[in-house]
Amino acid sequence: RNSEGRYYNINFGFGKINAYKMMNIGKTWQKLPKNKQIRITKYPNEMIMENTYEFKITNGDIEHIEHVQVWLSIQRNNQYIYDLELNILSPNNTSIDCFNSDGKDQSIKAKYASINEFPFLAECFRGEKSKGVWSIKLRDDNINTSMYLSKIELVIDGY
Repeated sequence: RNSEGRYYNINFGFGKINAYKMMNIGKTWQKLPKNKQIRITKYPNEMIMENTYEFKITNGDIEHIEHVQVWLSIQRNNQYIYDLELNILSPNNTSIDCFNSDGKDQSIKAKYASINEFPFLAECFRGEKSKGVWSIKLRDDNINTSMYLSKIELVIDGY
């Protein structure tokens, strides 16, 4: 459940769609305000161990978030995507693990040399406000290899 009281399931999102109800609502639908986007980029140029990156939003506030993206550029030394853990925490204390290692050796399934401008999308913040401090936590759970973060970008869309 996010801070706006909306239930969210990592597998099913916000639930089923009632097509009949949507048709009736559509008859009196009012247009939404113009879409806004906030984009904050950082270039940490550092190894990922257990790092937290904070993004403070003070202006260009979005009153109703539609979705949030975290874009990563990571170089690796014989690294596996399953060694990465990614968590997003909103200013409203809604938290989601966008990518989470399960601790099992599934590495052979997804070996990558690098990730360049790769987006991770989160829908669970829908309806929240953007203002405040966002925290992105990255963790490399394999001590035998190394990940190097060259760029991290927080992108928030809404109105």
